[in-house]
Amino acid sequence: IIIFDGALASGEVLATEDALRGKYALANGTAPLAPLNPAASGARITWSESVGAKSYKVLRSTGAGGPFTMIAENLVASEYTDPSPVGGQSNFYQIVATNGIGSSSPSATVEGILPPLPANGPVLVNEIHYNGLNNAVPSDFLELYNFSTSAADVSGWRLSSGIDYVFPASTVIPAGGYLVVAQDPATVQALWGVTAIGPYSKSLSSDGDTIRLRNAADAIVSEVTYSSGFPWPSAANGEGASAELVNPTLDPTKGSSWRSSTTTLTKLSGEVATPGSQNLQFKLNPAPNIEQVSHTPSQPAGNAPITVTARLSDASGIASAQLSYQVVAPGNYIPAQLPLPIVNHNIDTSQPLPDNPSFEDPANWTSLPMVDNGTNGDVTAGDGLYTAIIPGQAHRSLVRYRVSATDSTGVSARAPFLDDQSRNFALFVYNGVPDYQGVPSSTLTTLPVYQFLSRKADYDQCVAYNTADQLTGNTPGWTFENWEAAMVFDGVVYDHIKFRLHGGNGRYYHKGKRGFRFFFNKGYDFQNRDNDGELSPTKWNSITAENCWENRGTLTYSLNEMVNFYLWRKIGVPAPGSNWGHFRTITTAAEQSDAYHGDFWGLMMIHEDYDSNFLDSHELEKGNIYKLTRDATDGASQQRYQAAGAVSDGSDHYNIYANLTPDKDDAFVKRYVNLQKWSTYHALCHAVRHYDYWPTGDNNGAYYFQPDYTDQT
Repeated sequence: IIIFDGALASGEVLATEDALRGKYALANGTAPLAPLNPAASGARITWSESVGAKSYKVLRSTGAGGPFTMIAENLVASEYTDPSPVGGQSNFYQIVATNGIGSSSPSATVEGILPPLPANGPVLVNEIHYNGLNNAVPSDFLELYNFSTSAADVSGWRLSSGIDYVFPASTVIPAGGYLVVAQDPATVQALWGVTAIGPYSKSLSSDGDTIRLRNAADAIVSEVTYSSGFPWPSAANGEGASAELVNPTLDPTKGSSWRSSTTTLTKLSGEVATPGSQNLQFKLNPAPNIEQVSHTPSQPAGNAPITVTARLSDASGIASAQLSYQVVAPGNYIPAQLPLPIVNHNIDTSQPLPDNPSFEDPANWTSLPMVDNGTNGDVTAGDGLYTAIIPGQAHRSLVRYRVSATDSTGVSARAPFLDDQSRNFALFVYNGVPDYQGVPSSTLTTLPVYQFLSRKADYDQCVAYNTADQLTGNTPGWTFENWEAAMVFDGVVYDHIKFRLHGGNGRYYHKGKRGFRFFFNKGYDFQNRDNDGELSPTKWNSITAENCWENRGTLTYSLNEMVNFYLWRKIGVPAPGSNWGHFRTITTAAEQSDAYHGDFWGLMMIHEDYDSNFLDSHELEKGNIYKLTRDATDGASQQRYQAAGAVSDGSDHYNIYANLTPDKDDAFVKRYVNLQKWSTYHALCHAVRHYDYWPTGDNNGAYYFQPDYTDQT
């Protein structure tokens, strides 16, 4: 502990944190120490925070011995990206710490090198920011990089496919320079201080899209078809990050050539991107590409060996590859995150879910080498497809696995990547549905089968047959997805998904089956089937599983909801896609110890939820959606989707909820209500005697704000 004999100015005393960290000069104090541990990756320079420093300066030179020129000052963070280096040229950097007394001596000198520019290199798509944190903020952009030794005149060039834009006259990208094309240039300027051109027309899809850059002769110069989920970055889809090309020498058509600008699963509080400067994930020596990871059989039977393959490539050559796998025995599900505790019938949802140390425990993972030499299951030597064989596992086991590759220089990558919420690839070992109480498997499998795997303690706490676990309505915990599970459907494993109970008044009635909501990870939406066995037209972000009986205890098997949804869709009123399913829960080692304990849960009604995918599946123009509930009447708590260009304060919701009253004149009603849809909806309500609504009802419905019927138009 260092004690200074001096007084802080009154204003500085208020800045307690900075004062305690020694960032303010005291009477008779000294200048800060030189920054330690400077490092450079291309044009990005980092260093360790210096004791006593209030800010930093960055000096640059083209020679190791100088002279050095200051290129940035008053930096608070201990990192900086040089916006103006030239490809192939070495730059040398020093860092100086400053405070109110003076400046430190320069740090050690570090060298930053960008890859050499080819003589006739391309202009390529280098960064894609396609789905920001908030749809109400038009922050989307894409960045072009001129990977050549001379300036590129892109006047008259255009972007096509996912978005449309024609570059104006006199648009030039300098050698080794960047050009940002924005959905809204003013927003890019406000968020990042970067000048962009635009706006472009149409919008980039969060589900994936194609971007084509065409020259003045309309030839395709660069093309990228991105998506969300391996091998493409996941955090770029609505988590505040962008998708960044790791190095312009990599093949941009490969998803693993890209990374999210943030490489963690930590939720971001703001947008993280680098328009107009070097990518945060730029690597001078990039890690190997990992693509086409798969396993066969897709759903192996018990004790059958499992072949895992992955296509690996690297400019330096692959030195080694490794498969790591984790066997999750039946009834022993290992979540990656643990639930928050229930205290006084509520959950403190302000806290993050804690990590489960058992998931990453090395003792729970087994490693195998992957080979490309024509042996040990590998079909063709030297074709870039690496193979390993997992020994056969028991019926009802979940097998997780990861693929790692290291190049000849020692640089490694692991898939799935660090921002991927799925955390691993997975498969389910299964011998098929057994007979149940005299009912043959052939009958039980006439409906699609949903396997639900969870820790028994988590499952028991969620279903809350113990009243101490039951949550109070209209509290944060009531609608919080606190528990983790895996779902298996059509042989596909959706691992590390979140779930909670579904329902309002009848959520905890009796001790029979419960209804659930399941929430799927970014890039891994759920592919369902309808009652005819056909694939649903779009994938779903979440699903609801209804328990097939009413609040009054009547076992209706959800026939009323199923028929009503079907009829509304037939007459042109959007209603959730739905189907019946055979539901099975795996929480114990024994598959079926008796009629009442084991996997068999029986008939459930599955339906889609109100969200952005609901709009897509029903071909509706993007508008705000609110799911009405019994526990709140404000728009913020009921909103399921925020549309671009729509109000973001819930005022559209309030207008209908509070103002659509019998005293309103025809003009008001016609302005805000699609009377044709409303009349059609209510005609069917009367036809089927659906009366679970009332003029002032606060649940059992949803608001969809068709853009033509809002104040924005």
